[in-house]
Amino acid sequence: MEATTNPFQPTLTEIFERINSLYGLLVLLNNQLNNFQEMLKYNIAEESGDLSAIWVGTSIVARDLTEWPEHGWANYYPSGKFVARGEQYLGLIEVLVYRESAWSISQGYEAFETYLKDTVAVYLFENQAASDAKKLEKFKKDSRSHMLKESDLEFWKAFIRYALQGNRFFLNYVRQIAPSLQDAEERNNRVLDLVKWYEVVTKVREASTHSNFIIKAEKMHSWTERHKEILETHFSGRFNNGNYSLMLKLDNAEAALKLFVEYAFAIFKSLSIALNHNWQIFRKSVDETAV
Repeated sequence: MEATTNPFQPTLTEIFERINSLYGLLVLLNNQLNNFQEMLKYNIAEESGDLSAIWVGTSIVARDLTEWPEHGWANYYPSGKFVARGEQYLGLIEVLVYRESAWSISQGYEAFETYLKDTVAVYLFENQAASDAKKLEKFKKDSRSHMLKESDLEFWKAFIRYALQGNRFFLNYVRQIAPSLQDAEERNNRVLDLVKWYEVVTKVREASTHSNFIIKAEKMHSWTERHKEILETHFSGRFNNGNYSLMLKLDNAEAALKLFVEYAFAIFKSLSIALNHNWQIFRKSVDETAV
């Protein structure tokens, strides 16, 4: 008999809300920037027609932290400059969308990572006998567990972050509990290998966060041609000397955020089926809207 309450639904709701917020803010920024660009072009055309009249210039001025001027106040020195004029200034709008799209994908990745960990924590909270007894006893002696109670979900969230490492491990853990997840990863109506897509988006996130939007060639040395095809199809950019420079668009971010949502739901559905919980939340939502 199906359980009436699905313990995995709250974590799914959290990732849905977080990713919808990311997407909403990205769309808002894109719309506002496009409106600003059109307004600026119109005003320039009406007034002078001279795009070179618009420009921006900035500089970070910094202190020498070990300097103690005799006059008693701090000296500041320019560390460099940033200048854009005319068409270059307008082109910055596209750059801002690139950067915000990359940031949104990175944040979507973080949301999915949190979802994975919290979902496994929920499973162990509901099935405590399935935990590794040795690791559990070791965790109980760790300072991170001292203020937590085994009867609370937060204890298990802390435990799995202590005992388990790496998103690939968490995905394998879910596959062991719910084997149908692998079918969704390999055969789905996106006609996309989600395992390979996730390996690619991991490198996209790393490049966006740590490598100035460049996926280095050595990061792709173990990739198949399918990996590179997924990269070029789903994440705009170009190859140069074996490296891949990301130039992510709004469409790329939207597609990635959708896949994070859909992958999360596939995990939710496979676990719910394996553990006899109701998974039909989308159908219920549609029915309620129709009423």
